[in-house]
Amino acid sequence: MLVKCQKCGMECGEGAAACGSCGVELPCGNGGEGAVKRRFCRMAIAAFVLAMLSIVTCFATMPFAVMFAIASLVWIRMHRGELRGMWLAVASLFVCLGLIVGAFVLWAQDAEPIDNDYSVADLRSAPDNCVGSYGLLCGLTQRDAGTSAAATIGLSEADGELLSELYRQASDVESSEALEQLRTNRDRIHAMWAASKGIRQKVRRLNEYTEIADLADPNGAVPSQMMPVFLLGKLYVLAVRLEMQSGDFGEALDEFLEFDSVIRKLVPNARIVITRVVCWTCIEMAGDLVNTITNNPATHEPTLVRLAEHFAPMSEKNLSIRNSVIWEYLFMKRAILEEAADGGGSRSLLLKQHSLVRLYRNYIDTLMPEDQRTSERSLSVWPEWFPLKPAVLFSHHRELPLIYMLYNPGGTAISKMFIMIPEVERTSHQRLAVLGDLLSIIIDQRLGREVDLRARAYSDFYVVDKEAGRISSCGPDGQLGTKDDIWLAFDPNVVRF
Repeated sequence: MLVKCQKCGMECGEGAAACGSCGVELPCGNGGEGAVKRRFCRMAIAAFVLAMLSIVTCFATMPFAVMFAIASLVWIRMHRGELRGMWLAVASLFVCLGLIVGAFVLWAQDAEPIDNDYSVADLRSAPDNCVGSYGLLCGLTQRDAGTSAAATIGLSEADGELLSELYRQASDVESSEALEQLRTNRDRIHAMWAASKGIRQKVRRLNEYTEIADLADPNGAVPSQMMPVFLLGKLYVLAVRLEMQSGDFGEALDEFLEFDSVIRKLVPNARIVITRVVCWTCIEMAGDLVNTITNNPATHEPTLVRLAEHFAPMSEKNLSIRNSVIWEYLFMKRAILEEAADGGGSRSLLLKQHSLVRLYRNYIDTLMPEDQRTSERSLSVWPEWFPLKPAVLFSHHRELPLIYMLYNPGGTAISKMFIMIPEVERTSHQRLAVLGDLLSIIIDQRLGREVDLRARAYSDFYVVDKEAGRISSCGPDGQLGTKDDIWLAFDPNVVRF
């Protein structure tokens, strides 16, 4: 016997408790025993439980919730009113959909811009009366497209190659072959010295300033690099070595001291990393040459006094990389913001620009000496109201956490272009400060002055090894005789400790 549904008019089988089409309760088909009690669909219950669990399992159970919800709807439909739970299955699907929409909204949110961030005003600069020095500095480094560093200082390509080779050989102070090469190429070096007269006059004019300005704008194009200056430094060194062989220092030493003075006036204000690295290299190059002059028994006392006055140790603060790190940060920040602005809507979802800037800011803060950092705590790379806030710090030695790679895939790709400052460069400023101490000690000892062996870093005192002819600092590892020792050689027969 069929029972007709009062609502939709569908005829249902005898004993059915509810209409298989609309779910409305039906009167008992046999008129006396009442409606049949319907069961809950277990798959619908499982779907709802799994949907709710996906909130705390980071969506791990959501695929199963969706599968069970769809299967339960089909199952309930097939049994035409014998099972309940249709609305529970539908609710499970709505929970999953709501979680997906909510997760997308969370994922699409960028972090807030940094308050009181670094700006050009945070860069150390020369006094106003030294601003004109920047134009002269650019004259030393400005190169047209395709112009070599050698041509910039008035030399040919062949001259540049010979200059680098002679300097490499001259670095071995005990090499008789190097001395012979200098004598053999004396006329060629003198010719290069004459050809570089114009650029050397710019160095002399630069030295008239009390400080050398570096006004490289992080919001503009990257200025020319400093390789011509480095090559010019090698020429000064070779010219002085030729004078040292003749036993009479003259024009080359005078101009070499002017060049070194310019480098020392520039390095505190240097903004670009490569500029600072070239300055550091020139300072170390000058230290090696002066140490060779000091250990030459033919060097006269007036020359030594002059060198002692000129090569006073520089402070670690003047050699600090803080200026360069902030400049690189501002340059990279501008590139990130421009990249996001050019990307359009869909690309901006993949590149969370402010989050990436915060990641890079944390990175450059770790590169600075602890006493020069602006904050002890790292900035959060997540929106303020983000429910999960795992710490994220950038390192070139390991991958970013997976959760951040999923949150900011475009930013993760760009982070691989972050400029890396190797550990050796991060500690070079302190290395140069120690080398300055050691050089000053050797010169003073040669002059018979009282010396102070107290160390500025890594240990209490510098160590003098008379047999090995070496004065040393133990270096960052705190142990003498290891690879990171900082030392200068001396001739025990000339410099008597």
